Amino acid sequence: MSRVLDVGSYTSGQWHTVGKKLSNLSCLIVIYYILLQQCLQRPLPSKLLQKKCMIRTVNQMNLQIKDYLDI
Repeated sequence: MSRVLDVGSYTSGQWHTVGKKLSNLSCLIVIYYILLQQCLQRPLPSKLLQKKCMIRTVNQMNLQIKDYLDI
């Protein structure tokens, strides 16, 4: 389900809240990017374990972002 925002109806206070959420979301994405890099840099025994580490990290990121955005 997607929502369409009527941007013209937002007050400055609401824009401030949206800005804070986007800023926090940016931080969250950077953290997960770093975690993905760690999956690649760790001396894991096989490429399969690296791939599992990355998939687990991306799935966790998706859940956290959906929860954060309440979608």
